Amino acid sequence: MAKRTRRVFTPEYKAEAVRLAQTGNGNIAATARDLGIDVTTLRDWLHRASTQEPDSASLSLSEKQELLQLRRDVTVLRMEREILKNRKRSPRRTSRPICCVASVGDLALCCHGQGLIDRVYDRHA
Repeated sequence: MAKRTRRVFTPEYKAEAVRLAQTGNGNIAATARDLGIDVTTLRDWLHRASTQEPDSASLSLSEKQELLQLRRDVTVLRMEREILKNRKRSPRRTSRPICCVASVGDLALCCHGQGLIDRVYDRHA
């Protein structure tokens, strides 16, 4: 029995096959037969093409800026949530609040209304 060699397809060929399958008459098996490839191979290519993330090059400048701002907001919200989860309750009332500080990268948050601060202060100062 002769050993079968594996065929390698270029990304351009795969993209063209996906385009033909999507714009064809809807019969994926016939398109695969016409191209000389297996039906499961073409279905796999179609699945991969439909689940790929859009390239960042396709985003406009304003969309990139908005995405960056949203990512910053998510970071701040995660820090605030972490502070609230880890917040310690004082067993008795004191004049000084217990400070819970969380930091991610160069940002830090304080739980008693300070908001964003430049550096992490000593918790017991």
